[in-house]
Amino acid sequence: MKAKFYLIAAAACAALAACSKNEVAPVDVDQEITFQAVVNKASTKALINDATYPTNLPFGSFAYFYPSSSSFGTEAKLYINNAEVKDTLLATSGKVWTTNPAYYWPKNGKLTFYSYSPYATLNSIVTCNTSDGIVIKNYDVSLNQTVDVMVADRKDDLQANGANASYTGVPTIFRHKLAQVVDFKIKTKERYATGDLSTPAIGDKFFFLNEIKIGNIAYKGDFKSGVKPSSSSIGEWTKTADRISTPYIWYKSTTTEATPFANNDVTSPKPIANGYLLVLPQTMTDKGSNSITSVEYLELKYTIRTFWGTNASDYSDESVTQLIDLKTVSAAWEINKKYTYNITVGLDQIYWAPSVEVWENGSTSTIEF
Repeated sequence: MKAKFYLIAAAACAALAACSKNEVAPVDVDQEITFQAVVNKASTKALINDATYPTNLPFGSFAYFYPSSSSFGTEAKLYINNAEVKDTLLATSGKVWTTNPAYYWPKNGKLTFYSYSPYATLNSIVTCNTSDGIVIKNYDVSLNQTVDVMVADRKDDLQANGANASYTGVPTIFRHKLAQVVDFKIKTKERYATGDLSTPAIGDKFFFLNEIKIGNIAYKGDFKSGVKPSSSSIGEWTKTADRISTPYIWYKSTTTEATPFANNDVTSPKPIANGYLLVLPQTMTDKGSNSITSVEYLELKYTIRTFWGTNASDYSDESVTQLIDLKTVSAAWEINKKYTYNITVGLDQIYWAPSVEVWENGSTSTIEF
């Protein structure tokens, strides 16, 4: 049997329109620092799926102070240290994103902001510095399949709250930092049957998908946003040596005939969990002379039913398991990308190669009378 695997990498959608930078002169009245949180409209599924940041999802923020005559750099001093920012209703100003205790804008200076989301999951493993930006240590994707890790663009030289969307505050545009496997589509290369299961023709072949697994992938890693996270500086993950011990089951049928597929009947089996697999962005490992299961791999199981007669019971079943080196179909899972695997199963037709051996001379003996 032969299987061909194709990959479609759905690129991240276009970024939101840029928020304007607000620079105003210091004022006499203390101004509380508030935030305006939005989400870069990236391609996600079953996570945050538009540009509206959820009001029930607090995020974390750092800020650095420097003189008005200067700019952000290694001499900047920490001003806000990993504060939790919540959507809050204030009696004086309505609904705002702010902190408790409150922070206030400096009288004679500027601030640079770093933010990340969500606070609840990440605050204990996140740090920030003027060289690496946001740093997330030893993050476990497998334990957090519903957590949408995001880092906001760095905002520099701010002196007061700005206005954007329905909020007033620091422009905080988040970008997704993980990757997703979102779909498998499977079909046959050709149509291998002229009848159907109830009235088959001799030689008809029917295909049934049994299971799809993803094995030996890295699930833990360290993230650095870089000194100035933005749409063009997305940061990077460094994976650890940890690999999932049990393959992730994307799909498993309950019966042999649960999921048929054919050339004219593309099947898109949905997984038993969230409808997606959130994965650590990673470069796939070179297989070399090692076994497939020692690197990242796909495992596909299906049944081929071949009819030798025209009755519904005149068949034999063949169980097929195929292991595919993931690097041969997707060299890497990249930040803020989602992946669909298109699988085509083909068969090698049986042919005959006839030939005829020439006659050979038999031995004889002389007969005397």
